[in-house]
Amino acid sequence: PTLKVASTSVPHAEILEFIKPSLKAENIELEIFIIDDFNTPNRALADKEVDANFFQHLPFLEAQKADFDYKIEPLVAVHLEPMVLYSKKH
Repeated sequence: PTLKVASTSVPHAEILEFIKPSLKAENIELEIFIIDDFNTPNRALADKEVDANFFQHLPFLEAQKADFDYKIEPLVAVHLEPMVLYSKKH
């Protein structure tokens, strides 16, 4: 079977590319759709253009569901990207 996943390019598509060979070993073809805006992946999932998406945190998903009446749910919790902040003052 083929699993179609919409994701942002960095780091999500990179992570998906990393696991692609493991999925292939289990006879799952991973098709990655890179989408670099934050509204299209949930709409694509709601419209069944993709099987899953990988790009957002839970508060964003909940806001999108409220704003657009999407009937989509999170499947699993995923990683958190580290954040680096720079300041000339602190």
